[in-house]
Amino acid sequence: MIDLILKDIDDIHIRENFFRLKNFLNGQVLFDGDFKLFDVKIDKKETSFKLPHGLTFIPADIISLSASGNMNYFFRFQEFTKTDMFITTEGPVRLRFLAGKLRDPTTSRAAAAFPIVSLGDTLPASPGFIFSAIDTKSVGFWLTSEQIPTNVVGIPVVFSDAVILRVAIGTQVESNYTIGIYQHEGNSLNLLQLGQFDVTSGGPKRIDLNFPIVYSSPNVQLACRILSGTTNNLKATLVLKGSTV
Repeated sequence: MIDLILKDIDDIHIRENFFRLKNFLNGQVLFDGDFKLFDVKIDKKETSFKLPHGLTFIPADIISLSASGNMNYFFRFQEFTKTDMFITTEGPVRLRFLAGKLRDPTTSRAAAAFPIVSLGDTLPASPGFIFSAIDTKSVGFWLTSEQIPTNVVGIPVVFSDAVILRVAIGTQVESNYTIGIYQHEGNSLNLLQLGQFDVTSGGPKRIDLNFPIVYSSPNVQLACRILSGTTNNLKATLVLKGSTV
């Protein structure tokens, strides 16, 4: 905020112009903040590049000025600390930006209402990794996607470093069964079981997992199969996360 002494200016026109200048400058959001200029060169792909910021607070706002090199980068706001910022890059890049914090209270309200979500956070696989088993099915049955057995054509993975985080199950009839999760490259080529999970009658239908996908080729597809028990009109949805696509 700029604080001008106006009361001692005798000329009313000059005083009025200074008054208008003061109102204009004080109304500029960028001036009502505390920022520091950064010019940083990152030489390679980094999952979480650590950059000390030297500020007296945790930066909340980034204003990009320029970038050259690999433009696939983002700031990991949720990991910022009182001493460091963190940046994810897909390759060599030079960044110029301002880091700091705006003092406008409306900024804080907006941040609380709309939290920042980076690519490194949990992202649902879109349009959805949904597997089905219509009618009564038992051991050895490969779940389908749009009526195609997923060991023949599975659901392609859009991320390049995905981890299967959770499965949600829905069935017409409660029962005990086990589902295996697999990856392959089409028609069961290089079929690999990533893991399995158990479902019990009356038990939870959202189950946390941690199955990293092995990137043996760019044609990785996911499939599911019943390993034990019997199901009736089953649907399973897998949730993945990944930082790159």
